[in-house]
Amino acid sequence: ERLVEMKNEYLSEHPKAVVEVALRDVNAKIEKLFVSKWMKVFAKGRELYLEIDKDTFAQESRFDGCYVLKTDLPSEKASKEIIHDRYKDLGQVENAFRTMKTAHLEVRPVHLRLANRTRAHVFVVMLAYMITQKLKKYWKDLNVTVEESIASLSRVCGIDILIDEISCCQKIPEPKGIVKKLFESANVIIPDILPSRKVNVTTKTKLEKRRLSY
Repeated sequence: ERLVEMKNEYLSEHPKAVVEVALRDVNAKIEKLFVSKWMKVFAKGRELYLEIDKDTFAQESRFDGCYVLKTDLPSEKASKEIIHDRYKDLGQVENAFRTMKTAHLEVRPVHLRLANRTRAHVFVVMLAYMITQKLKKYWKDLNVTVEESIASLSRVCGIDILIDEISCCQKIPEPKGIVKKLFESANVIIPDILPSRKVNVTTKTKLEKRRLSY
């Protein structure tokens, strides 16, 4: 409609302008927008008008939001339902790569030079992704993400039990709230007592470094 207005204005201001040229430009725009089935343009004197076939437009509108999938697989090997489901699975593949690259798994950056070490690094990340998918199934009814859940579980710690000033074991406090629900949903039973091995482990996160004793 804006193009037709511009063309009509130009034709009125330029008596030598050719109407057929204006028609050609509008028809090219109609073809580009794929609306030629229900929209036409015609000239009356030196003025252009758009004509819309409302019945055809209503029929075409029924397919708004629909899409068509094409494949070279024969129908006996893959039904239309299978083709559709596999296409929808691509969203999960994209989400998997996004999770591994930029989310809490962080496959990048890779500070490795040897090919076998790089493959091993990516392999470990793939295993970690499989674990996150399993946890996602366990926690799907809790309305929390895997990343949020892991952050909640990171607050679980052990308390050293000392006998004669010597650490002999660790006691894990009974979990409560969301942490308790996370363990129950994943069918994890927390041991009451853990041996104290006096081993220091440094873990690195985005915001801080923690030094834990086990």
